[in-house]
Amino acid sequence: MVKALWLGLLFGLTVASSARAADAVTRVEQVLRLDGSEEKPIFSQLWLPREPRGLVLYTHGFTDNSRNHRRLYEFLTGRGFAVAAWDMIGHGTSFEMRGYVDRFEDFTRAMDLVKAHALGRLPAGTPVYAAGYSMGGLVTLRYAQLRDAELAGSFYFSPLLKMKLSWMRRFLNKFSKPLDRVLPRVRTPHGVTAPMLLTDPAVIAERATDPYFFDSMTVHLFRQLLAGMEVVQRDVHKLTKPVLFQVAGQELIVEWPATNLFFARIPCTTDKHYRFWPEMRHELDNEAGREGVYQVLDRWLDEQARKRTFEKVHAK
Repeated sequence: MVKALWLGLLFGLTVASSARAADAVTRVEQVLRLDGSEEKPIFSQLWLPREPRGLVLYTHGFTDNSRNHRRLYEFLTGRGFAVAAWDMIGHGTSFEMRGYVDRFEDFTRAMDLVKAHALGRLPAGTPVYAAGYSMGGLVTLRYAQLRDAELAGSFYFSPLLKMKLSWMRRFLNKFSKPLDRVLPRVRTPHGVTAPMLLTDPAVIAERATDPYFFDSMTVHLFRQLLAGMEVVQRDVHKLTKPVLFQVAGQELIVEWPATNLFFARIPCTTDKHYRFWPEMRHELDNEAGREGVYQVLDRWLDEQARKRTFEKVHAK
């Protein structure tokens, strides 16, 4: 009880500070073009506080879009961080049919584009943190592996490293590989609903009117996600910058024990932090009780800032 009151008071003070800071935040929407092609639009939004401490490059989850995570953006901008969020390929208003991507690598190429656009509006030397939720967490893990030298660190909410599949999906998935060769755009229901992701009634009500939600996915996207999981697992040793994992226990989407095993395999020389939320569901940044999730993130970001300052001082 005392802990809950303390968390509530602390978060209340942070929210009040965030509300004051929100007046100084500029939000910019832009449609970027992957490969410079008019046929490959990437929707992005940039949240800019007056004096940014860093940039968070945020990637949303499956069937999701960047507009659904404004609570997290408001928290981060209230703490002085710029946020660059985007609609993944095959999601929201970015290109491709809903629930499709040609290659898993296209996600990380799009992230390069979004990051470059955001950094063009920020002071030189602004530290960049990559962040992702669920499927976006998988994409972000791959990005962190490929762009390790360009990042100050990365953080994750319920990253998709192993799917939780019903017996019917497991049966159908046996046929996905040959089907992908001949009919890659054939669709199958995915079965994901908002109450499977979280319990907050206000957020669930918002999702009921989300115009960008889709209820089926292509076989090809499924196969590309499996390929992404395989390469991320293979290259776990490439995660050398600081990481924060926050993982839900009441999972209906991913196998959280597989996430724990992956985290344990991150090199022991890496500055890594882990927080498990046994009573919470998948979408931690929007779930009931997210105040605690934000506080863990806040402390981690502050710790990274202190370490960066210490390193700069001692490098002179």
